[in-house]
Amino acid sequence: MKRFFRHFFVYFVKITGYLPMWLFLKPHIYYEHAHSPKIKGGEIAVANHTKMLDYALMLFVYKMRMVRVLMAEVLFRKPLLAWFLRRMQGIRVDRDNHTTVDYMDIAWQTLRDQDVVGVFPEGRLNKEGRHYGSMLPFQKGAVRLSMVTGAPIRPMYFHNNGGVFKSSAILVGDPIDMQALFGEDPTPEALEKANRYLVRKMEALRDDLKLRDQHKEHSLQSRFIRWSMRWCMKLGFGVQYHYTDESMQGRKLHQNVIIVSNHRYFLDPPMICTLFPKEKIHILAGEVLYENKWLARLLNRLGCIKVDRTRLDMDSFRAISDVLKKKRSVGIFPEGALFRDGEIHPFKSSFVLAAINGDVPVLPVCMAGEYRLFRKKLHVWIDTPMQMKTDSLTVESIEKQALQVEKRMKYLKAQMEGEMKRHG
Repeated sequence: MKRFFRHFFVYFVKITGYLPMWLFLKPHIYYEHAHSPKIKGGEIAVANHTKMLDYALMLFVYKMRMVRVLMAEVLFRKPLLAWFLRRMQGIRVDRDNHTTVDYMDIAWQTLRDQDVVGVFPEGRLNKEGRHYGSMLPFQKGAVRLSMVTGAPIRPMYFHNNGGVFKSSAILVGDPIDMQALFGEDPTPEALEKANRYLVRKMEALRDDLKLRDQHKEHSLQSRFIRWSMRWCMKLGFGVQYHYTDESMQGRKLHQNVIIVSNHRYFLDPPMICTLFPKEKIHILAGEVLYENKWLARLLNRLGCIKVDRTRLDMDSFRAISDVLKKKRSVGIFPEGALFRDGEIHPFKSSFVLAAINGDVPVLPVCMAGEYRLFRKKLHVWIDTPMQMKTDSLTVESIEKQALQVEKRMKYLKAQMEGEMKRHG
């Protein structure tokens, strides 16, 4: 009972602050693995630090547990803020006085009480590290505490991106038993090895979260954008949809696929996005489009995948794999560029490898006609999904399958042009 009253203020703030924090930060919590081990005893939560509200995100992760965070002495210089942080059980750390280690004793006692100690090992705000940037050098206090007490470290990476139309993301890693990996004696060599290990782990979480957060489930806002684009195109350009297989007709795909299409106009990518309005189709977009910050923001909101067309971009390939693993679809223009002559140009074969790697079929989509408001009809032919063969993964086999899809696209184009001529 005494413990409850001592921590009553903390739980009162967490309960009353949950809704406003959720509305402003809108945090999405991911876990490194689906069945991430849970620790009932004391643990050390380690996170990157880019904004003051990172403290709130740490409280959000541990909704029902007591969290005591190590805080810099500068925060305690303002009377009102100091009063609040003390009531929130913050542990003051005097960074300029290395002879005072009272905070380590308090942290040790917190772990004995089966509570959580929160640590930001960068030691200060890292504004340059926002939006998945590089982290500052880590202090060794967290690994030292883990090796001495035996409490595991729970690494987590924060993408603190609060705002009205923004959302934050958290990736919680699996616990690390530093004592089992590097021993109980915190020698300088052992601390250095343990710290490097922790930094590598945090960098891996950062890269993983960047992929997961970029292609998270579509929000109401992005769904509204797609529906709006679909009706604007249908009304403005008189889009007519043709289907090889009538079972493909509808607002939702029966399975995730890689959509491949010819590319003639700048409006082709949003047209692909609107083919199935209940599906979030992640379009590959050239790096040049991201040079405009407003366009880049829209592309990110729509879940586009940035690709560097000047080189073999493994980052985009991993992003495609990540999207396909989550049972979502990807849109690719295999010609690799925009061609206004209306012809089908040779396909690059990378989409075949992506389809085989993701174990998904390829859905050819051919577009014909012009984007002219209220004047001419735009035609889109949606074909039947084609399953790529995996019996031989040679370069010749992959290129041969890409050529088959290219020939199929030319056939669809000829069929659609014939339909357009018959109907004037």
